[in-house]
Amino acid sequence: MKGIPVLLMVMITAGCRSDAQHVAVENQLRAQEADLRRLRSKVTETEQLLADQDQELQALRQNRGERPASVFSEAGQTTVVSAAAEVQVAWGSVTSLRIHELTSGLTPAVDDAEREMNVVLQPLDEDSELVKVAGDLEVHVSAVQDNGQTVELASRSYSITDSRRLWTRGLVSSGFHVQLPIPAADIQKIASDGQILVAATLRLGPERSFSTSTLLSAK
Repeated sequence: MKGIPVLLMVMITAGCRSDAQHVAVENQLRAQEADLRRLRSKVTETEQLLADQDQELQALRQNRGERPASVFSEAGQTTVVSAAAEVQVAWGSVTSLRIHELTSGLTPAVDDAEREMNVVLQPLDEDSELVKVAGDLEVHVSAVQDNGQTVELASRSYSITDSRRLWTRGLVSSGFHVQLPIPAADIQKIASDGQILVAATLRLGPERSFSTSTLLSAK
């Protein structure tokens, strides 16, 4: 009989500990959820600031002769950016656009699933050195038929803000990494020799447009 109260006390104590642990876990989860909400809010705020900055930069490029400088706000900080310096260092030094052929092409075929066309675009200066910039992008992918005619497989336009997200610095190639899905049905439009025409245009402002195109093998 004496063992029963002791056992009961042990069970009560264990239950209390379990409840305390449960409350602690719930509090920890609530704290993590609050942190996650703050991070999401910060990401949204940063993306909006970046979009606003890109709009101001676009306006600066269009009116570079009328505005000597522009004020950009990011993460609560205000910075005065010299128009002349921005032109000279970044987008003003671009003289051409290149498709990196070694890292561009169709992903391998898997059954009848759609494939992706990977295109790496590189803005270059007069010394053929890579220049990291942001601008409006337009990419077209077409199949070359046996008779020489082309049939468009995919196309897409990217805003100046989008292009910032597309920029990737890789071990083999850096630049705008564009991925365009090609439906499985459209793969059949590629001719027997497997030639694909990729054309791209980068627009950095008035009279600052650069285009390039190349033939890539689909095999």
